[in-house]
Amino acid sequence: MRMYLVATGKMMPEDRYHFKITPVSRPFGEWMRHTAEMNYGSCARLRSVPLPTAGPLAAAKTKDEIMAELEASFRFCDPAFRGLADRDLLTERTAGDRRLTPVSEMIGLTNSLHEHYGNLIAYLRANGLTPPSTLRTQRVLQ
Repeated sequence: MRMYLVATGKMMPEDRYHFKITPVSRPFGEWMRHTAEMNYGSCARLRSVPLPTAGPLAAAKTKDEIMAELEASFRFCDPAFRGLADRDLLTERTAGDRRLTPVSEMIGLTNSLHEHYGNLIAYLRANGLTPPSTLRTQRVLQ
């Protein structure tokens, strides 16, 4: 999902980062920012570290700033996914006021990333852009 989400953010023109699929939906750029926030939150819990300061993410307004934060959020997650041994996946732990197992947090994050990408596909298609997953499939099938 990381590859598709980063590619999605890069392919959307900056002037479309304020685009809403409907009047009540969140703008494209907010979906990207929300995805980064979600990465930081879940991976801080997985790593048992404090949530990184939201300053740069909250201040991100341009495509380049939002994309830099999205990519940084995925890099923040790298140790969380690489640093757990199989035996630790079901070991319950406390993160703030929550009890969780790493495997449940990982599954929740992965599912949410898929859901976000599914939403973002509509934004791309509404702007005449082919989603990265479709482009990849087209290349494989040729």
